[in-house]
Amino acid sequence: MRSIFGKILLWFFSMFVLAIVSFVAVSILVAPRRENIRFTSMLVLQLDGARTAFERGGQAALETYLTRLQSSFPGRYYLTDGTGRDLATGEDHSALVRASGEARPSLVPGRDFVLSVTADDGRYRFIAVPRLPPDLLTPLPYFAWIPLAIGILCYVLAVHLASPARRLRDVVDRFGHGDLSVRAGSTRKDEFGDLARAFDLMAGRIERLVAEQQRLLQDVSHELRSPLARLGYAIELARVGEHREEALTQIQKDTDRLAILVNELLDVTRGDGEPMARLEDVSLGALAAEIAADCHMELKARSCSTALVTGGTIVVKAVPRLIRRAVENVLRNAVRHAPAGSAIDITVARTAAWSTIAIRDRGPGVPEDQLEKIFQPFFRVQDDRDRETGGMGLGLAIAQRAIAQHGGRIRARNVDPGLEILIELPA
Repeated sequence: MRSIFGKILLWFFSMFVLAIVSFVAVSILVAPRRENIRFTSMLVLQLDGARTAFERGGQAALETYLTRLQSSFPGRYYLTDGTGRDLATGEDHSALVRASGEARPSLVPGRDFVLSVTADDGRYRFIAVPRLPPDLLTPLPYFAWIPLAIGILCYVLAVHLASPARRLRDVVDRFGHGDLSVRAGSTRKDEFGDLARAFDLMAGRIERLVAEQQRLLQDVSHELRSPLARLGYAIELARVGEHREEALTQIQKDTDRLAILVNELLDVTRGDGEPMARLEDVSLGALAAEIAADCHMELKARSCSTALVTGGTIVVKAVPRLIRRAVENVLRNAVRHAPAGSAIDITVARTAAWSTIAIRDRGPGVPEDQLEKIFQPFFRVQDDRDRETGGMGLGLAIAQRAIAQHGGRIRARNVDPGLEILIELPA
């Protein structure tokens, strides 16, 4: 049984059954045997005493003996002949004789029961109807092991339940004090195991998010350093008066670049936290054609062209501005790396599960070990290349976030020649 509730219920039910079975077993095996042996031996002695009193002193002596016996041992006592007639009073006690022979007596303290014993020659029968006083202390030694066993079982259950809770508490405490790599690593199959695995999953996500945020902060600091330094230098030039126009041009250029950087950083950091807007029907073929037309100036500057191939009308449910941003960033990235005079292929297609847009340039491609890294913020294949032509390294990261918000995926692969970026959206 996997649930903690089920385990506790089964545990206490088992202890209850154990207590009942143990009580019944001790009562059956110990008490009757002890009491039967004691009463049988006593009845034989009492029979001899009553017989002797009757034979020596008649009815009067018998009554005196039975009265004295009754005062010492609470109950009723009779000496009868072989037929059950009372030798002291003449009453017929055959019913008591039959009751004593029907079954073994039920020795319950505080209740009457009938016992009888017959003399060896069959002439006399002694009948006893004793009344046992309540006896609470005598059975205690026989039942003492039951609470001990229950206590041990309860302790085992407490350890079984408390140990994983304590371990998880220690793990959470360490995590809360900054050890983001700590994990519970539980193999249990109950609620504690489910809780530990949920914590491990949460801790892994938080660790990755913190690492990404730290890396992003480092990259942002690095990206801001250069334009800020140039701004400071340009301001100094503007104050001197010489090269004033050149300084103002540089200030405007770096200010625009910082504005673009801030906007792109906002796009990156929104990512998963931004609620999805209302989905609309988006024609991927029409969207690709529109974006290619918007990039006409960049394409013309590099003497490049686009070749659009669509497999019919392909419509997906999406947020238009997010999909447009993703496709545009991928296409502009391809334009930046396309050789002068080359063509950029844009292919829109649909499979059973995905609607795809593939954008291929004919540039140098990307080393195989860096194909997945190009979607990281600020990553550049060549760290020392000119920012003016290489971009800020945020376009593909923004595209990946936008596609991921739609439940899609984006991949890169080297082709011969160039690099192909494949955007896949649920069909």
